[in-house]
Amino acid sequence: MKKAFSTILLLLMVLTLLISGCSNETANETTSEKEKESESEITSLVYVAGQDNFNPEEDYTKQLIKDLLGVDIVPKMGTDEDKVNLILSSGEKVDAINLNNRNLLGTYIKNGAIQPLNEHIDKYGSNLKKAFSQEVWDLVSSDGKIYAIPTTNYTAVTEGVMIRKDWLDILGLNVPTTPEEFYNVLKAFKEKDPGGVGKDNVIPFTFNADSYGQMNLNGLAQAFGIGNGPSEFIEDNGKIVSGFEKSGGKEFISFLNRLYDEGFLDQDLPANKSDNVQQKIASGVVGAAVLSAWDSSTIDALVANVPEAEMVFLEPLKGKDGSQKMINTGGLYSFVIVPRSSEKADEVVKFANSFLDPNNYTVDSG
Repeated sequence: MKKAFSTILLLLMVLTLLISGCSNETANETTSEKEKESESEITSLVYVAGQDNFNPEEDYTKQLIKDLLGVDIVPKMGTDEDKVNLILSSGEKVDAINLNNRNLLGTYIKNGAIQPLNEHIDKYGSNLKKAFSQEVWDLVSSDGKIYAIPTTNYTAVTEGVMIRKDWLDILGLNVPTTPEEFYNVLKAFKEKDPGGVGKDNVIPFTFNADSYGQMNLNGLAQAFGIGNGPSEFIEDNGKIVSGFEKSGGKEFISFLNRLYDEGFLDQDLPANKSDNVQQKIASGVVGAAVLSAWDSSTIDALVANVPEAEMVFLEPLKGKDGSQKMINTGGLYSFVIVPRSSEKADEVVKFANSFLDPNNYTVDSG
């Protein structure tokens, strides 16, 4: 999508004319005085964000925000817990911190390290108030006080199990729909070597232990009546329980152990990292893998090496009751807090509110 800022540019031109008109009341006002007045309209905000490998000083949006919204972002990068704790405890002059750990939010509220924002949002956050449901505000509130400006996630399924459809076709097998069918397919991959890579080289199923070390295997784990993995919490008969507390959690772990013991799950799984998993898939020896929507380059590399290869995402495997479930993104993505030491809570709220002002941008498809 592309953003066209023509409307805000027009408003800024009008604003400039109004400012210059007022300034002409003093006939002898110098050009330098006008420049000083213009500079006084710029609000400076010290903003801490989490991307250590990103240099905002070199990004065009920093100047764009200054030009269009009158806000000069003074960036500080990195939001690891120790760094944020030091900022908040030392009283360092920081105006806004972007975080995504709600446990930390609760700690900072309890310690009185951040400001409640209700008054500021009531005055300057009309767009913010309309943009988020009460449910979302509750996620960043305590005892009726709002302590952060939320950002919600897009809703999408971003990861799951992918399988070599061309191998299924060679063996005359259907796409598996249950854990047991998945097991039988992996067994056939290992024993019949449909890719012709050598039986000893076939890796029927693999995933990145770094990313999925807690066995959060979307679309597979849920077939055992648990969440995205055994460590995930779900609601069960009105109670919040861990997958480890449910019989399905034990069954899921037993299923993975069975795959591993019989050679159908990558024998190097504990040492798997993102890079070597991608290399295995690209080399054409993997039958199924847990991948995300951002792993398209891995599929491209596979097809470059094995032109006839085709990988497809499995639908959620069916549980014993026939249900199919997957986790998707959504809900609270991140949030912005204002340290107790900042004197610019109004300006932070105004800045966030401006991004939701329809007068500040238009969105075109394309």
